[in-house]
Amino acid sequence: MQYKKSKKVDFAGRFLELMEASGKTQKELASIFNVSESSLINWKRGQLPKSEELYQIARCFGVSMEWLLTGSDADADGDNLWKSKARAAEHLLGEVRSSLATILKKI
Repeated sequence: MQYKKSKKVDFAGRFLELMEASGKTQKELASIFNVSESSLINWKRGQLPKSEELYQIARCFGVSMEWLLTGSDADADGDNLWKSKARAAEHLLGEVRSSLATILKKI
């Protein structure tokens, strides 16, 4: 699940927004991330998590680490990462359709 750019411009704001949207308690999230509840409190106050923890947070909430840190998912070309992935998926689907059409003609 991907979120729109947050109105809050820092990691703490984005993290808090994700926590609230998840519907999970602080205790549940601390268990998922294998950290103490005080670590979550520190993150909500602006302390950045360690890289392994940042990775777990991104995976849990379905966002990129870049978005967590910057609020942006821009790739090297300045395009949104999801748009690049969508174009790649459309290309692959086109190849699958073509292959299936070839197979069906042989039947």
